[in-house]
Amino acid sequence: MKYFIFILYSVFSISAYAGGITSIPAKSLINHAEPIVNKTLIRFDRFVNTIGGSVSRAAFTRAVVNREPIDALKKITNNLQHLYFFTELKGFMGETVFHRWEFDGEIMAEMKFRVGGPRWRVWSNTNILPNLLGEWKVYVVDITGRIIQEAIIHRE
Repeated sequence: MKYFIFILYSVFSISAYAGGITSIPAKSLINHAEPIVNKTLIRFDRFVNTIGGSVSRAAFTRAVVNREPIDALKKITNNLQHLYFFTELKGFMGETVFHRWEFDGEIMAEMKFRVGGPRWRVWSNTNILPNLLGEWKVYVVDITGRIIQEAIIHRE
């Protein structure tokens, strides 16, 4: 009987490596079996849930000062050549999260963040060459490769 319980426990839990072994109950995986994609430019009014936590705020911005975005851009012009993406994460403590920058479907950069607290603000940035006009996307991705949030901005 105790072997049956051990096997049952093994089936209903999963371990993931993110700088250490973390056990995640299978129940949280069952509740979020499909990737969650948020296709809005900026999302301050809703939480997007995933295995380990949520994105409570995200924004494209010209700069980050004192761990906060100075503005929230909806589109950018050709004269802006340095762009930041800010994300506030909740419930990802001890996990790894990535910002994946894409331009016209091609991955341009990927930045890795180790989340150190229950509420953690991270940002990444990129230099945009003058000839790169069109659609820019940033995906917030967890350690399993699941897309937590997608943000889109157009450069004219």
